[in-house]
Amino acid sequence: QLPVWFHIGASEELNKMNNCYYAACLRENHNTTLVQHMSEIVNRNDPTHRKRKECTCSSCSDDRNNLNCAKPFKCAQLARDIMKCILPKWNPNTITQPFNPDLTSEQISDNEKAIKKHEVVLFNPKIPLPSSVEEGFRVFTSPELQSKTPARQDPPI
Repeated sequence: QLPVWFHIGASEELNKMNNCYYAACLRENHNTTLVQHMSEIVNRNDPTHRKRKECTCSSCSDDRNNLNCAKPFKCAQLARDIMKCILPKWNPNTITQPFNPDLTSEQISDNEKAIKKHEVVLFNPKIPLPSSVEEGFRVFTSPELQSKTPARQDPPI
């Protein structure tokens, strides 16, 4: 987990938010030091939440009563803005497509046609698994240089 304040993967906008009133509340009252803490504030899902100072939802009530936060909605809003400053590579809330190295059936078909025509093919990064361990190893040697004499070590003198 990386610290949220002065984060290595944040835009310049985060530096401007670090010193505002609600940032101090997030640091001191909410004890947000890590991106995970900020993300937990942003991802609260209370259907009774209202965007106002007097909100009575459980999250705002807890913040007001247990953390001595004067305006929980403003802190949550700033937390959202701060998380927007964390670049997608570093932001845990960013939804990314899973990496899939497999070629589609259409790409495989295009490759087969290209091979027959001696054209450029699309590289398939998927490595086929060998049927046995022995099949997985290749040793390139010259048959003429192979010795039939077994290797031996002379005894110490």
